[in-house]
Amino acid sequence: MPDTSGVTINHCYFFDKVVPFGDKHSLETDMKLANEIRRYKELADEGIITEEEFLQKKKQLLGL
Repeated sequence: MPDTSGVTINHCYFFDKVVPFGDKHSLETDMKLANEIRRYKELADEGIITEEEFLQKKKQLLGL
């Protein structure tokens, strides 16, 4: 593993999309978004919605 001490990370990979780290408000918003996507994934895993419906909703939430 490379030494990353002193490295500033200003982006993260969020569900296959690179998003810049933001302020506290953005982090809270990102966490809400992640939780909502997880909720839809659980619905898909339980067969309540289809995998296609989940993927469509995920794209909508991520703005893709």
